Amino acid sequence: MDLPPPPVPPRLESPRVPAAEVEAARRGDRAAFAALYDATHRSVYLYALAILGHAEDAEDTTHAAYLKAWADLPSLRDADRFAPWLFRIARNAARDLLRRGRPHAPLPDGLPARADREARPLADLLDGLDADTRALVVLRHGLGFGVEHVATLLDTSAPTVRRRLARAVEHLRRRETARTAHDR
Repeated sequence: MDLPPPPVPPRLESPRVPAAEVEAARRGDRAAFAALYDATHRSVYLYALAILGHAEDAEDTTHAAYLKAWADLPSLRDADRFAPWLFRIARNAARDLLRRGRPHAPLPDGLPARADREARPLADLLDGLDADTRALVVLRHGLGFGVEHVATLLDTSAPTVRRRLARAVEHLRRRETARTAHDR
């Protein structure tokens, strides 16, 4: 009897952040900021989780990022740049935590995975990559963001994202080839 393939976890939508909500939050509207939080929280948390590899640290980092975002929101010049600005705050908070000496832990199974040939979770493939590369791969392949959107979130160019993704994929292929050869 043939079993159906396992379901593919839903792809996260790119955070939709209306400029009007950002402007209202900049003026101190807590309800508007809560709406921004609701629209972006899951993606920011998963991004932090990809960098840190530890759920509690990712929660702490996400919390710290939103506190800093609320405090610094009046300094944001362009409301359309809210999501990249917020992801940069989260990235910096995660990097600060790593610099303080928190060891990298393997990524948990709860991270969204997109189906690959062997239907292995994305987390299994990412273990061993450096934090920035893991975060890049998770944004593109785990969260399903387009290359242009990843470039915007990371404040870099699309060609740079493509080049870094290609290097990451090649690294993963070499590692998988070596693992397969070792298992024989």
